Amino acid sequence: DPLQPQSAQAAEADAPAGTAYHWSVPGKGISVYIDFDVVDRLGFEIMRGFGAVPRRGAEVGGILLGSAESGEQTVGRIEDFVPLACEHLRGPSFILSESDMKSLDETLERWVPAPDKRIYVVGFYRSNTREVLQLSAEDLEILDSRLKAPTTVCLLVKPFATRVSEGTFFLRENGRWPAGAGQQIF
Repeated sequence: DPLQPQSAQAAEADAPAGTAYHWSVPGKGISVYIDFDVVDRLGFEIMRGFGAVPRRGAEVGGILLGSAESGEQTVGRIEDFVPLACEHLRGPSFILSESDMKSLDETLERWVPAPDKRIYVVGFYRSNTREVLQLSAEDLEILDSRLKAPTTVCLLVKPFATRVSEGTFFLRENGRWPAGAGQQIF
């Protein structure tokens, strides 16, 4: 599977009943669980985009759904996702047009946290067919203007044609998103 963990340590013993991949950074006080079912479906979606354009592939993206609990340890759980349409007016990169941004806003509104919702928007994802696995200016614009919760996560996944895809989560640190390449790649 394109996003399966590459090492035994990736499947932590504390994953809920062995149904989720566990990601954390030592000393950061946050853990992210992403259901294996979501990993599989997300991998399929990303590879579909990757195969859509010769050589580089078209990037795809969307929102991550789940829940987040803040406390001594912040725990995010990703249970589903919603792909977003991208017109790709500026090439194969996932850069949203004005019309795409309107769709993003409508999707976010449908999934805003509420007492009657078990899952809600917890983050953003995008495939990354660029050289470096890092947040783009366009990603930062979306994250800073529309996904303001301190527990928001961003998942970037770099697909490969002949080997397992790589991914990493990005988290705000002191209210800011990191500017460099992703760490803790899985």
